[in-house]
Amino acid sequence: MKQDLMHKDVNDVNITPEERRSIWQLWRQNLKDWAWYIRENPDWLDLDIQTAVKRHVIAPLREGLHRLRSLSHQKNCHSYTSPSPRDS
Repeated sequence: MKQDLMHKDVNDVNITPEERRSIWQLWRQNLKDWAWYIRENPDWLDLDIQTAVKRHVIAPLREGLHRLRSLSHQKNCHSYTSPSPRDS
């Protein structure tokens, strides 16, 4: 029965009120179980927000800035050849 309820859509118009209540109760119980598990095993999931921000936000921005500086440096040193309109 639990497996059948997990695959049902709560917003389905053909679902009975009892099934809808059962789904919500099951989801709420799953959240309680998850919260209990996290409290009992605090080292299992360490959220390191600072590292995540550095890795996924700051690092790509920094790499892009380095690429732009490199292009600017190449252009100033004339080692960068821009396509001329006559070559097209």
